[in-house]
Amino acid sequence: MQSARSGSWFARWRPEIVLVALVLVVAGPIVQILMAHQASRLAFTSAVWDRATVQIDAYEAILSVDYAERAGHLYSDKAPGQPFLAAPFYGLARAVGAEPGEVDRPFDNYTLWWTSLWSATIPAAALAVMMRRFALRVTRDPRAATAAAATVALGTLLLPFATVLFSHVLAAALGFGAYLAARDPDAPPLRLAAAGLLGGLAVVTEYTTGIVVVVVGVLVLVRHRGGVLAYVAGGLPAVAVLAVYNAVAWGSPTEFSYDNSGSFGEFHAQGLFGISPPDPQLTAQVLFGERGLLTLTPIVLVGVFGLVRLASERRTREVGVVGLVVLAAFTAIQGGWFSVTAGASPGPRYVVPAIPFVAVGVARAWRWSRATVVIAGVLGAIPMLMAIATNPLAQPTETFTAGHWAWRMLEGRWGDTLLTPYLPAPWAHLVQLGVALALLAALCWVTVRQLPRAVTAPATLPAEDDDGAAVDVRVDAGEPDRR
Repeated sequence: MQSARSGSWFARWRPEIVLVALVLVVAGPIVQILMAHQASRLAFTSAVWDRATVQIDAYEAILSVDYAERAGHLYSDKAPGQPFLAAPFYGLARAVGAEPGEVDRPFDNYTLWWTSLWSATIPAAALAVMMRRFALRVTRDPRAATAAAATVALGTLLLPFATVLFSHVLAAALGFGAYLAARDPDAPPLRLAAAGLLGGLAVVTEYTTGIVVVVVGVLVLVRHRGGVLAYVAGGLPAVAVLAVYNAVAWGSPTEFSYDNSGSFGEFHAQGLFGISPPDPQLTAQVLFGERGLLTLTPIVLVGVFGLVRLASERRTREVGVVGLVVLAAFTAIQGGWFSVTAGASPGPRYVVPAIPFVAVGVARAWRWSRATVVIAGVLGAIPMLMAIATNPLAQPTETFTAGHWAWRMLEGRWGDTLLTPYLPAPWAHLVQLGVALALLAALCWVTVRQLPRAVTAPATLPAEDDDGAAVDVRVDAGEPDRR
């Protein structure tokens, strides 16, 4: 009986298992160079673990920008969530002999790689699973769910930021997890508290994810009423951690890093943490510029059309509206920043936490045109793969970023991977790409294999009724089976 249960579990989650393997193979082996943003975060984590302090004075050798100053001491100007959450994994690496964070090693920095793996790559794999399961629940189509999760995970900014020590992917996973935990009308108070905790951690990781917390809070208020208290209570521990950190680092629970002078002090002093009302021209560049969200990763545009369709249908209205609101809000934030890309970046990076909300729209678009989903996914995956194979953090001065990555490849300026010490470039990347393509084929195969069983057996696929509540749908009948 136990063997049958484990076999059933494996069969049900087999696409997700292969999907996780695919993301880990594509993003996991990449060893990015130590640049300013990553140096600030690595210094923060190292200081917390190795020196039991949040001051990074001892790391001045690896810092260039992305820091703040107060009372003669240096601090990272980043939100504390990602550095704090990475500290135990950094400590594990140090326990087995990894170099400390203050070592000035721009290349072959495996301490940086390990910290990035747990801060960005693993969250990206978890996001891929969440996107597929949610799309499956909404669309009832395993093929659409798999296509959506794979194209969004590999054909958007989620991929390059899964290889670098930034907080965007981690914040995206936490925020999207909060939404999934809270949206079920039958969610018990404990689950709503968990949603609040995830949302709180998302904000401590990246302040702008407060947008997601507010949107989920409105959803909880509408659907649960009394559950708002549980949702708020769940977020209080994260708020307390942030308040204590602000008091220790900046002298007040309500003082933030961007309120203090630093490498970008004059910019951060504008508006709220540097964010002003969106400028129409900048917002247009965020979406349609040469590094624009819709230009470089067209699968996002496909997802937007799908979200509009979902919003027009009664059963899925909440899903479509939430996705559109979240994407619009993050786009407005990037459009109100002093830089379209927020510094060296493959695209408008502040929009990254909104991208998982687009995946369900891609799954809905699969019903309209499978070819469009596949083509848009491939067109986005090509520049994203080129970015991680060279260096995704292109400077804002690059006027044709895709060409910049292609030129680096032609010149032989490949980035490092875990295979680089054993295989010369570009063979290390080609081997990695070959394994990824094999896993992609396996993902398609295991997804299709589920379909005959779903049709011929009494197995069911999860779906939702008009109120968003979970119901069972028999694929052979195509109608809800309410029990």
